[in-house]
Amino acid sequence: MNTDSIELLKRLGLESLDGHRLIEPLGAGGQGVTFVYADPNGVHVAAKFLIAPKKSTEVDRFYREADALLKLSAPSYRYHSAGRTELPRDPSIIQGLTPAKQVPNLPVHYFFMELAKGESLAKFIQNTPPPWNWEQALMMTWRIACALTPSLTTGIVHRDLHPGNIMVNNSAFKYDPTTQECLNTGIQILDFGVHLNSLAKLFKTDDFAEDTFRPVGAISHSSPESIKTPTAGTGKSDMWSLGVIFYKLLSGAPPFFGETYFDLINIIGSGQFQEPAIVGATDNEAHVVLHLLHGLLQVDVNRRLHNGSFTKMASDMLFAGLVHKLNDPYFIDLYMKNNGDVWVCPNCKQLTAPFGSRCSVCGLFAEDWLHWKHLY
Repeated sequence: MNTDSIELLKRLGLESLDGHRLIEPLGAGGQGVTFVYADPNGVHVAAKFLIAPKKSTEVDRFYREADALLKLSAPSYRYHSAGRTELPRDPSIIQGLTPAKQVPNLPVHYFFMELAKGESLAKFIQNTPPPWNWEQALMMTWRIACALTPSLTTGIVHRDLHPGNIMVNNSAFKYDPTTQECLNTGIQILDFGVHLNSLAKLFKTDDFAEDTFRPVGAISHSSPESIKTPTAGTGKSDMWSLGVIFYKLLSGAPPFFGETYFDLINIIGSGQFQEPAIVGATDNEAHVVLHLLHGLLQVDVNRRLHNGSFTKMASDMLFAGLVHKLNDPYFIDLYMKNNGDVWVCPNCKQLTAPFGSRCSVCGLFAEDWLHWKHLY
């Protein structure tokens, strides 16, 4: 992106667009180019353009991206007996401002969206090269996972999650230790241009005609099932991509290498990688961190960690006192086998992972289970 791109918009007569004034170029990706505009109130926003597309599927994807951002930006509510209360907007979501539309008489399509703050994770990594301390690496990965939660809960699978599509704004990060709630991840996910609406696919309400056999997104971060059948992607496909990022932060290198494209996809399909050294960790801490890493980079989708399990276990490690319990091998084994669902039986007072209300240690039915967190 340079002054030539500005000149292109000027030649197309797009210095002013829908009351917005062109400021500067911002970036380019596989699905379009982005510029900074000032809206009628002087607020800087991002305008994404698709210029002279060659295929109708490019146009379809561009419009779907704008629709996805608007969907994610829509108000959400908490319902109660007195009616409903609108919840605060999740700052992890890039707010869509307009639907996509075409410039009259030009092969140019565009939409406006919130201007992301901070710097890309790719640039952040360049300035702070890994390997990182395990707590730093896990903290960043947990924040990204939390930022993914709104899209995954609405069925939107990103399918191109990599450091270049993640914005980091550390000054915005806010965590409430009392409620153990992340109020602002300081992370924003960019570029939903190749997203898949998994719920729409499930209920067959999405008629988007996509090439079933052509992989999308960065192959180095794509899950085995997405490479094999791109339309088979689910929220767990994004969790694989998160695992690749986690590995890079821990080691400074990608988990999978290949001299050729086909070597790379075969190695990804095998799921075999060399375990990284876990910087700054005790043996027990490293054991749990590697469990999380293997849980994300699990070829079997049914055994791969989903977003909820990963964010819960990572939060336990970072905030909830799990590190104080790591000297108990029985607890570690029980915790990892049950993805953190460990309780204290009110009958036998032992740590247990209950099946229903039956204690797995003493076998008795019980009520008023005490979660392990409350011991610390």
